[in-house]
This record gives sequence, structure tokens and C-alpha cells, in this order.
Amino acid sequence: MNENIRLETTYYANGQVKEKLTRRGGRLHGPATSWHPNGTLAAQGEFRNDEREGLWQWWTPQGVLISEGYFLDGRIEGRGSEWYASGRLLEQCTWKDGEPHGLATEWYEDGTKKSEREWFEGSLHGRVTEWDCFGNVICEADYLNGDELRCLRPLLREVG
Repeated sequence: MNENIRLETTYYANGQVKEKLTRRGGRLHGPATSWHPNGTLAAQGEFRNDEREGLWQWWTPQGVLISEGYFLDGRIEGRGSEWYASGRLLEQCTWKDGEPHGLATEWYEDGTKKSEREWFEGSLHGRVTEWDCFGNVICEADYLNGDELRCLRPLLREVG
């Protein structure tokens, strides 16, 4: 084994493995895995020169995938997704250089669409639409470089 590469394992007080990391030359470099105290997988991915690289995933203590994203040089890149603990989709967003870029969609836990937002390099840019839990549009607005240009449909409905 190359003496420049070191595998590290840390443990919870109960003896359960908490984390396994790979270091090269003192820097995080290689597979990284962590577990919840109950022994289920908590997170898994890879580091390159102390930065997250490639696919990273996170789970609840019950084993449900709640988040995943691809990383490049430590910044999230491409599609990232999050789920409710129930396993239903919570949000999907496209990322560029660690900033939201493109369409981001969010859902209520029952699967009803909650919002759609257009992003450009980290700023709202384009149409933003929000729905109530019944599927009714409650707000629509257009943005340019983070500034609201016009509100097409403000919250008009009264609940009751």
C-alpha cells in the first residue's frame, strides 16, 4: 500500500463505525462514507483534493434517500434532487458552478407541484410560479437578474 494513502475510520461511543475516509498526502482524496448511530448509511461520495467530486448521496436513519447531487471541484453541478423522508420528491434543481441555474421545481409531500423557478447563475431570472396545496396558482412573477419585473398574479384568493 502506498504510504502516502491513509484510510481513516472513526467510531461512535457504542462502537458503531461513524465514518470512513481516504486521505492522500494529508488531504481528503478518495471514497468517503458515513453512517448513522443505528448503523444505516448516512452519506456516501468521493473527495478529490479536499473537495467533493462526483455523485454524493445522503440518507435518513431509516435508510431513505433524501438528497443527491453531482459535484465538480467541490461545487454542486448538474441536477440535484431532494426527497421527503417518505421518499416522495421534494425538489429538483439544476446547478452550475455551485449556483442554481435553470429550472427548479418543488412539490408538496402529496406530490402536488408547489413551485417552479427559473434561475440564471444564482439569480432568479424568468418566470416564478407558486401553487397552493390544492393546485391553484397563487403567484406568478417575472424576474430579470434577481429583480422582480412584474407580478402577473399576486395572491388573490382568500382562504376560508
